[in-house]
Amino acid sequence: MSGYTEKIRSELTGRLPAASCCRRSMLAGMLINSEPGKNGALYIRISGSDVFGIVRTFVSELYGRQLEAEEKNCYGSTVYEAVAYSDTLSSLIGSLSDPAHISEPPKFFGCRHCKTFFMAGMMMTSVTVSDPSKSSRAELKLSDPALTPKLDEFFLAEGLTPSVSYRKGTGSLLFRKSEDIESLVGLSGAKNACLDIMQAKLMREFRGDINRKANCDLANIAKAAASSEAQRTAIENLKKHGGFPSLPEDLRETAELRLEHPEASLSELASLHEPPISKSGLNHRLKKLAALAEESDY
Repeated sequence: MSGYTEKIRSELTGRLPAASCCRRSMLAGMLINSEPGKNGALYIRISGSDVFGIVRTFVSELYGRQLEAEEKNCYGSTVYEAVAYSDTLSSLIGSLSDPAHISEPPKFFGCRHCKTFFMAGMMMTSVTVSDPSKSSRAELKLSDPALTPKLDEFFLAEGLTPSVSYRKGTGSLLFRKSEDIESLVGLSGAKNACLDIMQAKLMREFRGDINRKANCDLANIAKAAASSEAQRTAIENLKKHGGFPSLPEDLRETAELRLEHPEASLSELASLHEPPISKSGLNHRLKKLAALAEESDY
């Protein structure tokens, strides 16, 4: 679990619903990857003691079942495994992947807030979100691939566009657009995390603008330096072949100023003339000098 995912989950565990329908919806989201078995058994595997504590409380309150957990170590993290024996709860979780109702919202939604808490439940147990200051990526992993098209329809109805993939008997919904991740986190009720993601996006865009401007400035400097070098080479050629003394006074003034001020921009060089000349006038003189230098080479 990434540090940022843990931050989101901590925010959500501190915002639990009071209404029974919302608690049922959150529980369904939290148990999205549990496995219904025989005789009403539901096999639960949850990471994090605080999250499992919420599951235990909701199962007890809503279904009258006490969960006895077994702690296990999984890649350095503690997971809690338990079995809930409840036909009603097992049927509720099984209904999520019912292909006959793929485009319909879950039947256990009882009020307009249930959707938010359902998404919060999924976020707390099954979604990983990368650090927004580094990348834009969120993934919902599903142990039952039959759930994937159902939840894809669910998110599409909310305006999100995840990419769907299947691998080794599992499903996955991947969110790569920053706007989708903002919506995913915001719709789950994690408002502080949503603001973090929005701020990180603005900072990435700001840094990108600065880098683009810096690269553009560097390219312009390099171009100007190459142009100045070519102009000075042309003037030196005129001197080498004896054509410099015969230059008209205006061209000779420009040539001398360019040799004296190799790093000056065209605007700066134009202003050094007595009297100052326009940038287009300076360009005309420099092109004339280059042409005369080319002629002197033959």
